[in-house]
Parts: sequence; C-alpha cells; structure tokens
Amino acid sequence: EIPVPTVWGEVDISRVGIYSPNKNNLTIACNRVEGNMHGGVLVNTDSLLAEIRDNEFSGNDQEGLAILFAPALFKGPGNGVAVNDLILNISGNIFSDNGDNGLVIDGDAYRTATLTLTDNEANRNGGFGVAADVHASGDAVMDVKGLLADDNTGFDGLYVNLESLNGLSKGLFEDIEANRNKNAGIEIVNLISQSGPVYGSFRSIVADENTGFGMAIGLYSVGTGAIM
Repeated sequence: EIPVPTVWGEVDISRVGIYSPNKNNLTIACNRVEGNMHGGVLVNTDSLLAEIRDNEFSGNDQEGLAILFAPALFKGPGNGVAVNDLILNISGNIFSDNGDNGLVIDGDAYRTATLTLTDNEANRNGGFGVAADVHASGDAVMDVKGLLADDNTGFDGLYVNLESLNGLSKGLFEDIEANRNKNAGIEIVNLISQSGPVYGSFRSIVADENTGFGMAIGLYSVGTGAIM
C-alpha cells in the first residue's frame, strides 16, 4: 500500500502548486512547480483523461505530484458496475528532490485503466520515486518506457501494483534505471488478474546498489495464465 494522505479535503490548497478537484480532459504542460507543501494534487471521483508533459515537480515538502481516485462505482442503485475509465499520458517530466513521493498514482475500481509513462525522471525523493497502485474491473495496462529513478531515500525507485478483476493485466517496462534506492530499485509487487491473462515485459533494465532487491516481480493469473 502506498503511504499517502487519504483525506485531501483537509489539505490547505494555498500550499498546493496545482490543484484539480474532479476535473477531466486535463492537459498540464511546461510548468515548474516547487517550494509547495504538495506540488500537484489531482483528485477524481469519475473518469479521468489527462496529459501531463514537460513539467518539473521538484523541491516540494511532500509529494511532487499525487493523482488520487475515489471513483463512483454505482451509477444506479445496486448495479455494482464500474463505469469510469482512467487514461494517463505522463511524459518528459521531472519529479525529483521532494520530501515524500516523486509521483504517486493511487486509484481503485475503474472500468479500464491505461497508464503510459515516457521519459520521466524521479530522483532523490524522500519516499518512492514513482508509485502506482491501480485496480480495474476490465483491462489494466501500464507502459513505462524511459525512467530514471535513482537515490530515493524512503522506498523503491519504481513501485507497481496493477490489478484487473475480469480483464487483461499488462505491464511493459523498458529503458529503466533505478539505482541506490532505499528499498528495491523496481518492485512490481503485483501484475494480477482474477480471471484474465497477465503479461509482463521487461527490457533494458538497470537496478544496482539498492538496499533491497534490484528488481522484484510478481505475476499472478487466477484464471488464464501469466507470460513474462
């Protein structure tokens, strides 16, 4: 579990660099966000499509950027069907030198989840470099290509827990360096599907001189099978 604040309603938003309460179709580009309590906080209770590119979230007291979800699961009485989708495109950003996590994505109970992280840096943070804990009823896909996550002093350079209930759980990880972190360099604690297939791909990974594992991977498929 990612240790992040859970009651964002109590956050003093005067100390948040970028604050987005329940907004969709976001583009956050070409900003320098530093010296705040929280660099950026995006909180959603519905679907979210966001492009976050070419920003620097550095030198904040706590998170560089926190993307947090509490989706509305029930659109009608008792139907129990997740109807919200998550699509994140995060590229060319720096999440470094923050007091807690560099980038944290913490979301539950989406219909589908697609996370694409390209050419980002997350170094020298006091928590995780990058941490993602995301759950979906349908397909859950995470594609990380080009990540530098070194010298994070609290936890892993990269932490992932990606779960699908009824669909595909897929993680693609390429061109990642995660060195000298407090715990693992890369910890894929779960790529898991309760009834569908699981696929993991790992290419061009460097994870040296970490306190814990260089890389730890868990792939689990209850119903179909897992391929790495």
